[in-house]
Amino acid sequence: PLEMDNVFCQAKSEIKFVEAGALGVPVIASRVGPYCEAIADGVNGFLASNEKEWVTALCSAIEDDALRARTGKAAQLTVRDKYSPAARTSDLRQLLVQLENELGK
Repeated sequence: PLEMDNVFCQAKSEIKFVEAGALGVPVIASRVGPYCEAIADGVNGFLASNEKEWVTALCSAIEDDALRARTGKAAQLTVRDKYSPAARTSDLRQLLVQLENELGK
């Protein structure tokens, strides 16, 4: 768990979600910016901001095989669609076109 009020922790990236999700492993992450953008709570992973939420998410993931498999598969699809080299290449292509248009004006 990250310290919710720590500026350094608020600046963490979603890389741990991407690494685990690529393998179909669901993540329980602190409810901070990048994780909130990447994870739909209960869909492709779990978000927690306090001890009770951490315990609930951990118990759910441990005890419910179907939930764990479903969220892991959804995480894998999210990583493929948003964080894979192909997805990032598409994002870069769009950014370059946008920059070219703005600089060409």
